[in-house]
Amino acid sequence: MVEEGSGSPLAGFSFTPTSRCARLLSDHQLIFRARETGFEVYFATNPLAADPLMGKITRLSQFGFALQLKDSTFFTRYVPDQAVVPTAQFYFDNLLDSGTIQPASRQHLSVGPFIDVDDAAGIHPHIFSQKPIFREDRPRPNTSSKRSSMFR
Repeated sequence: MVEEGSGSPLAGFSFTPTSRCARLLSDHQLIFRARETGFEVYFATNPLAADPLMGKITRLSQFGFALQLKDSTFFTRYVPDQAVVPTAQFYFDNLLDSGTIQPASRQHLSVGPFIDVDDAAGIHPHIFSQKPIFREDRPRPNTSSKRSSMFR
């Protein structure tokens, strides 16, 4: 990730493959390398084979990467008019609305040419209710530490 105009790396970001993605990378003999501007994925070849590409991907596969922003002031510097919801996460992919992979001529993973609120997805914790194990109107089991013995 680089700053538009200057091309300088945007500090404070880190990418990591999800556990499922790490398995897929391994299965397809792909290597993930973090870089200052994001990350790169390398593939393996065997120049002596008729088909030199090793670990070929033969069907549409989803490779998920976590993008972590460690700089809490980023949005005040780069998108000052955008109020980011604290529970929002950004979601990026290289798929068109039809589910097909976008053409190489489209060079961005966001909904539009710039990261915006349209790329945010609300993330909410799972909430559930638990009834108390014991109701107040029922006697509780005896939890005293008295010992009983067969030998008296």
